[in-house]
Amino acid sequence: MTPDSIDDKYDKYSSCRDVMYGKVNRVYLPDEKKANPEFNSSWMKAEEEWKKTVLDDSKLTREQFIAIYVYTNPSTSIFSTFNTIVRDGSAPFKYHSLHFFLTDAIRTLNKGCENTYRRTTVDFNPKLFFRFGTFTSSSRSPNITTYGNVSCFSIKTCYGAYLEPYTATKEEEEVLIPPYEVFKVTNVQQNPPKNEPLGDCKVVYTVESIGVQSNFNCKLLNKAGSNRSSNKGYIMLYIMLIISVHF
Repeated sequence: MTPDSIDDKYDKYSSCRDVMYGKVNRVYLPDEKKANPEFNSSWMKAEEEWKKTVLDDSKLTREQFIAIYVYTNPSTSIFSTFNTIVRDGSAPFKYHSLHFFLTDAIRTLNKGCENTYRRTTVDFNPKLFFRFGTFTSSSRSPNITTYGNVSCFSIKTCYGAYLEPYTATKEEEEVLIPPYEVFKVTNVQQNPPKNEPLGDCKVVYTVESIGVQSNFNCKLLNKAGSNRSSNKGYIMLYIMLIISVHF
């Protein structure tokens, strides 16, 4: 269940989201750009893309667009570094602004449940209930074979968002899943028939969304601190929690 994941969802039904928006713009974004030259350069590049991109009927803000572009830019190491520290929470967190605007963008673009696919090059053994625990790329297409065929996922996500019009890389039909979404494994298929979607995969896990689990929801604001990295004492009895998860 990746209990140490930085899974803040900035609850929009409280003041958390609005207060965090102001704090990110005033404090975290300027400080993080100053402290991280690669992040600053990538943010500036995304700002240029924003200026020349026409977004028909989009509800995205400037900062949300930029966060998506920064996250999906393959020419930097931000994607890999960011996802690692979001998943394990093992280091002082240096991407508050990217985390906030990316989460906010996913919520803005979410249109309900949809079926997606994810391929990997490694063996997984997910529990019956699990979270990916970081921002997780999936696709509307089962045929993005460059990402592997070892452990694959047929996913019903209800909290992810289709990012394709706004990403730095096109033609992957990307749907991004947030770290706080909880899934249930409904089927495991070894060596699926070749004529099925993901038919070239070693194993296919069929999973469906059952709700959310945000251990760190609004924790940064509530603690009024700058370090949101996990501590082992925060681990929950997640089996009990999962039983109570609802949409």
